[in-house]
Amino acid sequence: MCDAPNVGFAVIVGCASLLSFHVHAQKNQDGMPDPITATEFGYASATEALAALKKRPEVGISIREGWTIAADPKNFTTWTFTPLAHPASPAAIKRTVARDSAGNMGMVMAVKCGGTKLACDKLVAEFTAMNERARDEIRAKQKGK
Repeated sequence: MCDAPNVGFAVIVGCASLLSFHVHAQKNQDGMPDPITATEFGYASATEALAALKKRPEVGISIREGWTIAADPKNFTTWTFTPLAHPASPAAIKRTVARDSAGNMGMVMAVKCGGTKLACDKLVAEFTAMNERARDEIRAKQKGK
């Protein structure tokens, strides 16, 4: 069983766990993915995902401190790939902003990790913490308006 903290984000690591969404598998009129669609990793491995994303001209690829970032704005998705020397490598973290049929927005995260369980768990925890900080910053800005 996959247990994720109730933080308003979803973490998918070999299972599906959606948080803060009242999920209805429908397409949104604005083109934003629904939470169910966003949970799909779409590739058998991190290596396969990176190779496929590099072939798509609409996806921007950059490298920051050894991490490969693939920005896919059409699908409201950012992919992050570990450096080769990272203990969780090869690994990919797919983070997608999704909207449910009631208009609630959240982030859905899917992970493929080729490292040890300990390294993969640590990687997921680090990205979950980043998501939580981003969520808290957005909420703080919204309260300040």
